[in-house]
Amino acid sequence: MKSVYRGSFTNRVVTVGPTVVCAFMFLIAQGCGGSSSVTSATSQSRTGTVVFTVLWPKRSRLIPAATNYIDVGIAYSIPSKPPPHQRLTPSTNGTSQAVFRDVIADKILITATAFPNPMLSQIALASMTVPLTVKEGQPNNVVVNMESTIQTINIVPSVSQMFLGASIDVSASARDSSNDSVFSPSSNWSWSSDAPTVVSITGNGLSVSLNGLRIGSANITVSESESHKSVTIPVAVTNPPPPQYAVSDLKPPAPDQLFSRTQLNNIGQVMWQGQAGCFLLDQGVWHQIGDANTNVFSLNSIGELAGDIPTPPPGFNHAAILSLSHTTDLGTAGTGTFSTGICLNDQDDVLVRSDTNGLTLPYLFYWHAMSYTQIPSLSSPYDGTVAADTSACINNHGQVAASSFDPQGVHSHAMIWTTGGTVTDIKILPGYDTALPQSININGNVVGYCHSNTSGLDRAFYYAGQISDLGSFGGTSRAVAINANEQIVGFSTDTSGNGAGFLYQAGILYDINKLIPANSGWHVIEALSINDVGQIVGFATLNGVGHTVLLTPQH
Repeated sequence: MKSVYRGSFTNRVVTVGPTVVCAFMFLIAQGCGGSSSVTSATSQSRTGTVVFTVLWPKRSRLIPAATNYIDVGIAYSIPSKPPPHQRLTPSTNGTSQAVFRDVIADKILITATAFPNPMLSQIALASMTVPLTVKEGQPNNVVVNMESTIQTINIVPSVSQMFLGASIDVSASARDSSNDSVFSPSSNWSWSSDAPTVVSITGNGLSVSLNGLRIGSANITVSESESHKSVTIPVAVTNPPPPQYAVSDLKPPAPDQLFSRTQLNNIGQVMWQGQAGCFLLDQGVWHQIGDANTNVFSLNSIGELAGDIPTPPPGFNHAAILSLSHTTDLGTAGTGTFSTGICLNDQDDVLVRSDTNGLTLPYLFYWHAMSYTQIPSLSSPYDGTVAADTSACINNHGQVAASSFDPQGVHSHAMIWTTGGTVTDIKILPGYDTALPQSININGNVVGYCHSNTSGLDRAFYYAGQISDLGSFGGTSRAVAINANEQIVGFSTDTSGNGAGFLYQAGILYDINKLIPANSGWHVIEALSINDVGQIVGFATLNGVGHTVLLTPQH
């Protein structure tokens, strides 16, 4: 029968406590745990005091001298100040305390980690995190007494449902026969999912993340190796509710027209171009970019735009990178005469539409560091021209989505090209003739639309390893933008030809007009761009008058 020296946290109000010293004890003595007690009293303040006390047993071979330093810290659920830390060492009277004053009344995590030296520079011997709710004006006493054994296992917080695409951080919680918390080395814990394609697990040890990958359910099990205790909980993955949006009029400095070009980036800037020229909204102020002959087509997340600028006679425009502070002329490919910047990423890689000798039709090029590379087509039968229009797009990895046509220019497949020279055929939705990408996100997933030469209808598509139909409101549909969170926006018509902007999220196509305040008077016709925060810019009408609008999710 093996010798085990354990520690317990006597728990009366909230379970807290270190995993700490005992973990090293387990390494030396083949086993150890710990449990805690939390008591509270009332005072009149908006903060509380957390007193973390360790009651050390007499020194023995079960608590070797190497376990001499415990780093105790507090982490807030919403970071608002640097997390405080204190160090504890064994004392001659067997008691050590860490006192944390002015602790914000909030949910916190108390962490404790054992080290063999005061510099905390060697490998941690053990660690633990335990949740605690600090109430206003109530000091909390956390007492660690190193004598207990594990009887039951729990997962905290308790999780029974999560949304598709969400991640939830959970921890294992061990209890003794008195229902007090017990700690164990992180290496003692293991996690598993019986349906990892539904709920996957990131990490291992005491704390992990659960990731909702697709609709369904999975059983999540956590086990502790020394006690051979485990617990299994069912977790269901469901569709998240759609966000609700507030609508604001961006009021560009010229009358709005339907199909004005507009786009927003991750820092809240908005590009807009209409008949009066092109403008950039920055910190609430519209700035004109270039002159009336300047065109812009794309905005990156550092405030730069891709477009074209006029050059001296004979007056052909050149592709350019533009911003509030500078303009860079990208010239043309070969001995070409004209070019246009179609799309750019945050590394200033630009997709350029350019001729090569003043006589040919324009081709699609990748511009990087003053060098042009022509984007190749797919193999036969789509080995004709790669469409050199605004359907081409690029992400921050340099992946390019474009449309590769047959030699007759009648049928096309969408494709992805990489700077390494790889070309991937995205293919096309059944029954359609051309596939035109519109946006590629940081994950390499593509949205756009397929067109039927017979019916004249468009159909929104989404590519994430395979092409899928996003549906419509009964008529035509186009997907025009996708963010890093796989939220997709675009527009569709119903069977009567009435248009509405849409949000596609977690497998569901939403009419954005049902996600804005009822009776607001706004009708969103097109959703044209979405950033990683979930903000959307589009075109809407109010009392029959068109406006460029910003839709902001209300959390």
